[in-house]
Amino acid sequence: MAVHIKAPHEAAVPFSPSSRPPSVEIRHPDYDAGHALLFRFPAFDDGIEYNIVWTACCIVLGNAWTRAEADRPYLSLTQTRGSPALVVPADGILSVGAYYLHDPIFATDEESPYPITPNFHHWEFPHNNVPSLWLESHGIQPNPTRLYATSPGNFRDKVLVRDESCRMTLSRGGVEQAYWVPISADDWFNDNMMERYHSEDTSIGVRDLSNTILLRADVHKIWDSKDLVMHMLSAHDKQEKLELWHNRQPHTLYGIRPEFVFARFAWTIFNNELFRIFNSRRPQGWKIRVREDDPKAETRKHVIQHAFKRADIPLAPFQQEKKHKRTPETIGDLMSPTDYDDYVENPNYWFYSVSRGEMVRWSDEEGESDGDYDSDSPRGLQEGSFE
Repeated sequence: MAVHIKAPHEAAVPFSPSSRPPSVEIRHPDYDAGHALLFRFPAFDDGIEYNIVWTACCIVLGNAWTRAEADRPYLSLTQTRGSPALVVPADGILSVGAYYLHDPIFATDEESPYPITPNFHHWEFPHNNVPSLWLESHGIQPNPTRLYATSPGNFRDKVLVRDESCRMTLSRGGVEQAYWVPISADDWFNDNMMERYHSEDTSIGVRDLSNTILLRADVHKIWDSKDLVMHMLSAHDKQEKLELWHNRQPHTLYGIRPEFVFARFAWTIFNNELFRIFNSRRPQGWKIRVREDDPKAETRKHVIQHAFKRADIPLAPFQQEKKHKRTPETIGDLMSPTDYDDYVENPNYWFYSVSRGEMVRWSDEEGESDGDYDSDSPRGLQEGSFE
């Protein structure tokens, strides 16, 4: 009896040449045209949801939705300070085009552009002030009874028992635990005292069940590329991802804290393709709002500084503490979030390649490195490290 060979799989999405989609641009009104672009949101749906754009703008202005209503930022079609605010569209969709983000607090300050938060590390989580839209359950269910009936031993098993399959594809093979606030942001997590949202007393840093989601490995990689938070937020070479994942409702989510989902959104918007103001170099520099305080202090201090290029942005206080240490956290600076998650789970699979200047993973199947082995590797390969 002959073995039946199945035909090759068809492409998940038929290939067709694609061009950059139209966009919604958000500009800083106090800078010249060549240096004013704050955000460029791809408008895959002939626009983008107004609340996504406005919340992102408020984040870079220091959580400005927490201000009194008269002092909150607004969008306008014109650049002049004090310009009338755009009327929020009835359908909630901001049309393709260019808009200016005005900050009323600085409306009468003719000498100083308003400052912006330059990256995720300098952003402070708004405890007790998360926008109400993000605190709604959106179908998130309590942890299923099976989680408590089986008493899974380790952390990874808990995620597997709770979710059972990839929450985007229902695949049961090749799945991985992913994090809403990624492991690479563990220092930020601790500095912002996010442990108050832990679901378990034994949790450490980002490693809490309510900060996880089970994803298939390829989806996990997209998830950590800052392209996607159930909505595609970047446009470069994304045709297949757009067709498969844009505005795609996940399967039932269990036990997730909405505060971690909101932090994930903030982490995602600080990427060079979406948040673009530092992609050029302005001779006069930009005004930035950065953290400058004792990382152990209970109060947070923000100061206004100048940055002439991205490299001028100072480290946040909690980053400065570890600047000269070679720890798993600083090793994370050399790796993508997905690879770093794997490093934390399987540290003996990785070594540092001096010649490449990067962390390299050993091949699981062949017991050989993906590249050259360096004798001064901080870890090397230890006997019995492969399962």
